[in-house]
Amino acid sequence: MAISETKLPAYGLLGGSFDPIHQGHVTLAEEVRRALALEQMALLPAHRQPLKNGAGASSIERAEMARLAIQDYPELTIDTRELEREGPSYTVDTLRDWRRSYGHHCCLCFCMGLDSLLQLHRWKAWPELFELANLVVFARPGWAWGNALAQDATKETKDALPEVLKTQLLQRRCENKEELLQHSNGRWFELEAPLMDISSTHIRQQLSDGAPPLEVAHLPEAVAKYIDTHGLYCAP
Repeated sequence: MAISETKLPAYGLLGGSFDPIHQGHVTLAEEVRRALALEQMALLPAHRQPLKNGAGASSIERAEMARLAIQDYPELTIDTRELEREGPSYTVDTLRDWRRSYGHHCCLCFCMGLDSLLQLHRWKAWPELFELANLVVFARPGWAWGNALAQDATKETKDALPEVLKTQLLQRRCENKEELLQHSNGRWFELEAPLMDISSTHIRQQLSDGAPPLEVAHLPEAVAKYIDTHGLYCAP
């Protein structure tokens, strides 16, 4: 793994279905960008997520809603490379492609929730993820586990993790963000981040039940107008 004595140029990737994108996604992306002083944070809409069911809106519609949601945030961008590939969206393929485009002379921070970190062994070619990027992990309320990996985890959580993953996480954990940002890849860091209690599933349900998009909480106005104009998420 690459190490620098000074902070490397740093970029972030935050993936998801964004079906639809809501203010919680935008707030999280911007706050993580600020906390780590990233050059840019890219939202990465998934074409098809292997561990989830199909999305409600099309790839093009979800990408356009994401663009509308971040139009007032100049350091946030949309990365559509997963939408441009056929088949499932595997993170390792995305990171390989990203590194081919940008090289290894920068710090790449792939963001995920702690719940995803605990399932990392289910991801395609998961050990290679550390060869391509750092992981920035944020926990939902009540998941204060990552900062003391071995000590604070419940017995059930630890027993569910393969030993090889536990070993990797213990060896690669950074104590602070300054340490993380000196590496182009190969480390992970748990970051306190604003995780709003907002669910895209709940938003879709409200819209399906007939709620006017402009009256649904936590939808950026431009996104609500797009949903209304295109009749998205309406009951069949």
